[in-house]
Amino acid sequence: MSATATPNLSPAPSPSSPRQTNWAFVVRVGLISAIIAGLVGYAAYSTYRMMTKSALSGDEVDLLMISSFEMSQQFGTIADVPPAFRALSGKKVRMEGEVTPTSFQTLGTTGEFEICYSVVKCCYGTEPKAQHFVKCRPAPGVKFKVPPDGRVKVYGTLTVNVVREGGKVQSVYQMEIERVDPA
Repeated sequence: MSATATPNLSPAPSPSSPRQTNWAFVVRVGLISAIIAGLVGYAAYSTYRMMTKSALSGDEVDLLMISSFEMSQQFGTIADVPPAFRALSGKKVRMEGEVTPTSFQTLGTTGEFEICYSVVKCCYGTEPKAQHFVKCRPAPGVKFKVPPDGRVKVYGTLTVNVVREGGKVQSVYQMEIERVDPA
């Protein structure tokens, strides 16, 4: 034997010997892949639904959808409201939202109140925006009881009009209510 040759200590694999499959590893990778695919699919589906969902379906208005646009709270005009939302003005609609805490003081006297899509989620960490709220007042001759908390369904005529007061936008949506039901 020559000094430069090194002995081969490992035997060459035989072409006829089968490889062992680690099924536990395959199952784990498959499960993780399925979970990731499910999450990505759900996110894509949710985004698709949000993008294709109309703000007005029949006569039901999605309050979250119609409040999801940017507008200057000081200099905003009706032109800043998307055309699809402006088209809702004067229509009889129903929408669901939560009675805002500032409305609790007026519920016993005037019957006027405000709703937003979610008191908790609406303005977390930011200043409230006028387009997130709908100012509600009873139609002439209509009386109803408004639950002091929780979600309500309101039915009536929606007006889309930028109302300014004190150099600031106070309201974008106003609604003359014919009926209020707990949601």
